[in-house]
Amino acid sequence: QENKASYLMNCDLWRNFKKGRDFWIMETSTSHAASLESYASPHANGYLRAEAIASYALGGEAFCYWLWRQQRAGCEQPHGSVISAWGKPTVGFQSVLDVEEMRKKVEPFMVATKPQQADIAITYSDQAKAFFQTEPHQQMDFRSLVTNFYNHFVSLGVHRDLIPEKESLQDYKLLFTPFLPYISDEYRKRAVDFVKSGGTWIVGPLSGGRTKEHTIHTNAALGELEEIAGIEALYTYPMDGTGSVGHAFGEKAPLVLWSTVFEYDEQTAVGTIAGGNSDGKAFITESKVGKGKIVHIGSLPVGEDGDSLLMKLIDHYATEAGVSVRTDVTNGTIVAPRIDDEGKQSWVIVNMDGEGGSVTIPEKAMDRLTEEMISAGRLEIGPYEYRIISF
Repeated sequence: QENKASYLMNCDLWRNFKKGRDFWIMETSTSHAASLESYASPHANGYLRAEAIASYALGGEAFCYWLWRQQRAGCEQPHGSVISAWGKPTVGFQSVLDVEEMRKKVEPFMVATKPQQADIAITYSDQAKAFFQTEPHQQMDFRSLVTNFYNHFVSLGVHRDLIPEKESLQDYKLLFTPFLPYISDEYRKRAVDFVKSGGTWIVGPLSGGRTKEHTIHTNAALGELEEIAGIEALYTYPMDGTGSVGHAFGEKAPLVLWSTVFEYDEQTAVGTIAGGNSDGKAFITESKVGKGKIVHIGSLPVGEDGDSLLMKLIDHYATEAGVSVRTDVTNGTIVAPRIDDEGKQSWVIVNMDGEGGSVTIPEKAMDRLTEEMISAGRLEIGPYEYRIISF
């Protein structure tokens, strides 16, 4: 449950590996993961059903368990399962029955609809993961960095697609490229074409500073990107412990990790640095290219203030780009938009944190499970509850 952002990120990524093909979740625990070395806390009652409906809503076709029967031997003897080694129901057994009851209710709707494409794409790269394994800086973990960044979109209620590097950018409005040390010529060309056609490309943090061979550029800190965007990167260095504070979008936050510092230019500087070794320089730039924009994030804002700054950045550019596939759902609850063959939109609303939540229904809608009409306004969602609303 505490890893729900990572789980949701998997769903947003897997459906985009083969667009138009639903994915299967092959292994999920009925109650808890465990091995001979350690064990996790069991799911709260209701969470497994929330996990399953979220998967179906975000493009999943199958929701399978590991294990069916508890291992009597081996390294995962304590792992959660459907039945115990001695053939009796486990603590997760009732949750499995609840999932099956839900599946039967929602299957006709899920079969008749498909996930709606997001307006926002976030590039996810296994090659970047390998780069971070070679050069982890201060023991940075690629997956954790991306998950934390991704979670800001979930918290804002912004629908998002995680896409591989070679995926098409057609019909997206906003492209984020975080933690991608090497940006290939092919990727850069497609991203720049996307920008020239009116898209906004947000590059960084920690993106573009390495070559294909995992070496440093010798023509400019960020290679060809600087000339394309019309910016100048002055330095790259670790900001940890320097006291550098980033100011942008009415927020301020400490800056850390390996960073790129840009020359201050009032035409391009969006985020500036106060204190530290680069006082008065820029850490966020914005450049007009064709009909669109390229935005560079040169350093990572951290802490609660850093989260606020990044969410302000995401919200600013999402609003500016006209991102419409988003809601005002409260944190801890998600909205997964789906459409049918005629383009009719539905929302699958799921509370994932057990605290309940709410979302504004913009117009009169119908509850697909009860066939009751729902008035426009605030809709409350109970702990681990799900609702399917069609407009």
